[in-house]
Amino acid sequence: MSEATAMRPMIRMKVLEKNLGVDRSTIYRWMEAGQFPRPVNVGNHAVAFYEDEVLAWQQERERQSTASPHRQLKLKPLKPRAGFRPPARPK
Repeated sequence: MSEATAMRPMIRMKVLEKNLGVDRSTIYRWMEAGQFPRPVNVGNHAVAFYEDEVLAWQQERERQSTASPHRQLKLKPLKPRAGFRPPARPK
């Protein structure tokens, strides 16, 4: 098989849910908002996603998170409320 006709690896929904750590409703919500690759029908009631599209999506998410201005914030440590006492440590 030539490279032009090679099959693209696919990921099924259950594997994708496990790898991303989210449930299927979240994935469908992302798709509806145009924020996630669309699936391909692979059977009567089965869908799968192209692995390269999912990897590109993950890389873009990582790129956006490292470019986020929130990482550059200089936050002060929180001070305890007046009258706050930490729980006693067991002996």
